[in-house]
Amino acid sequence: MATKKKGPADGKVRVKILPKDPLVAQRDNLWPVEIDLPCATPGSGPTGPHATVIDYDADLGKTYPPARLLANGCFQGIARLPNAKILDDYHFHQVNAWGIVERTLAMIEDEYLLARAVPWASQGGRLVIRPHAGRQQNAFYDRASGALHFCYFDTAAGKRVYTCLSHDIVAHELGHAVLDGLKPLYNEVSSPQTAGFHEYFGDAVAMMSSLATRETARVVSRGGPARLDPHNVVSAIASE
Repeated sequence: MATKKKGPADGKVRVKILPKDPLVAQRDNLWPVEIDLPCATPGSGPTGPHATVIDYDADLGKTYPPARLLANGCFQGIARLPNAKILDDYHFHQVNAWGIVERTLAMIEDEYLLARAVPWASQGGRLVIRPHAGRQQNAFYDRASGALHFCYFDTAAGKRVYTCLSHDIVAHELGHAVLDGLKPLYNEVSSPQTAGFHEYFGDAVAMMSSLATRETARVVSRGGPARLDPHNVVSAIASE
């Protein structure tokens, strides 16, 4: 008889996140991984202490239903989705982006790093995540809306690409929001050095977040030190 899988411990929620992006998932077998995320105030959306998902598509004028948090600390329907279907599920898109943001912010705010809560330049209580913000080849942080906007687009071959599915893009745009909160006057400076530092900070956050996933670290270190080269799955930001 199969044993019933237990839910997450008290104070945690169970999410699935992509360690990199769909291209790497298919190429290197880095499919979504299940993690139990510390979250004192979880809710549907998803919503947590740092961020909330409001899935509004400005181009379509449409708001998508939020991922529903069940009493057992899991999001409805996510655990049963197979790899063949999960990348097309909008609720997984919401949980993936939110889970990456909450997990990465917890690492940044850890007592051995920032050791305090990140303030938002927008003065909002929570960072807003819009997984399907509109149809364009872009993803961006916007201070005025206090939100991370993840867009989608179609390639020349007709493939739909969702930027909210890229671990690197989600963490990179979060990096812009974090730096804007810590150093808001950087947005008032138009020098290329300041803009370059913003991009560097975003990439550094993306690499830190990616390496914190055990599955990604295994792929990078597979084969031992002789195979560690500068062009690996972590240094290749947003491969898809």
